[in-house]
Amino acid sequence: MPGVYREKQCPVCGITHRRRGPYCSRSHAAQDRTHSSETIEKIRESNKARVADQTSDAYLDAVDNLKQATAVSKGRDTTPIPPRKVSTYLRDGETIDGDYWVPVDDRF
Repeated sequence: MPGVYREKQCPVCGITHRRRGPYCSRSHAAQDRTHSSETIEKIRESNKARVADQTSDAYLDAVDNLKQATAVSKGRDTTPIPPRKVSTYLRDGETIDGDYWVPVDDRF
């Protein structure tokens, strides 16, 4: 029968299958792979460089710009809102908590 692979057994899980290659899935093929110490060191160095890059100001600014561009493309208003001015006098029995006026009795 053309196009049908012979029956074989996966070396990781032991399932009998008719797929290409000795493994039944990609995850089992990756699980059975061994890396040399040189490859492991290269992976380690590239991960260190990637993490160091994510803490730089340029990277954080690029992420902020990307988030803002995504919000604008979805039709959201990204104009910054100035903080509310707190009046110079205090109202009796109330205090400000974020954007809401809360009676003093409800604070505790």
